[in-house]
Amino acid sequence: MAATRYAARSRRSSASAASRPGRRSVRGGEPAALVAAAREYSLIGEWERAETIEARMLAEFADSPDVEWWQVERLMFEHFPDKPYGPKKAAEHRDALAAFLARPRWHSASAHVFVADMHFEALRDDPDTPAEVLLAAVEAMLVYFCSDLRKPYGPGVLALAELTPYVERAEALAREGLAAIKTAAVRRLAAGVPREVVDAERDELLGVVHDALGAALLAGGRLDEAEAELRAAKTLGAPSPENLARFAVLADRRGDRKAAEGMLIECVEAPYRGAPHPCRFALESMYFAEHGDFRGYARHFARLKAVHRKVRRAKD
Repeated sequence: MAATRYAARSRRSSASAASRPGRRSVRGGEPAALVAAAREYSLIGEWERAETIEARMLAEFADSPDVEWWQVERLMFEHFPDKPYGPKKAAEHRDALAAFLARPRWHSASAHVFVADMHFEALRDDPDTPAEVLLAAVEAMLVYFCSDLRKPYGPGVLALAELTPYVERAEALAREGLAAIKTAAVRRLAAGVPREVVDAERDELLGVVHDALGAALLAGGRLDEAEAELRAAKTLGAPSPENLARFAVLADRRGDRKAAEGMLIECVEAPYRGAPHPCRFALESMYFAEHGDFRGYARHFARLKAVHRKVRRAKD
């Protein structure tokens, strides 16, 4: 079972087959004891025992807070597989998240938040998700979130701005997020959190949302306003590849393709943990929009790289 094997994969080095208090715990009838035993059997690779205990938990204690968290943990590790899912497995995961999100009763608000966030991400990453379904997932994050303002007002706004026609809603959410971040900072100061901590957290979040707002305004064709927001984001933090890519798109929308490609070819070398790299993606998108396919793109990319190296050597 993939859901229980994650623990053996990620923590096998710290588990010992000689350490098996789970066998004692499983004799108890309390949900917490069963969850603890299932975790231990997972850690030492005894997956069949873990599956047996899990089946008992779900049959006898499906409404238990402990079992709720166990199921959320399973969904979380299914959400970050060792290798990307194929279409069938990805669809199964989306369905599992949707079904769990629809449960009538929740014991933990934090668990609700995690599942709503994962559901949004799974839908966002599926190119066949209808726009109205993605909008509903973003709105759901706003209903469920506790204190993390980043996901709904950052990635949520970006998804609406770049993947749906709901650009006006994206702008409204971003502006709502900017106000919410400032209000949260005031509350944290009143609660005694050191000002330097609050200021750093506030500015980092504001940068994320200003960047998202810039993307929404860019999608709406309001280029001067978009530039102001993108610059605000850049001022509040180190330029990210996403922010740099949006500046390049802005230049291209203003008719300066050469400047846009120059920004992007320099940016593709910037470290980026995700995929695809936003600057490479923007460069490919510009080429495809102009040519209708990717024939000749490799030569085009090599030429841009050569020009960039020449310019850089001249500056050095």
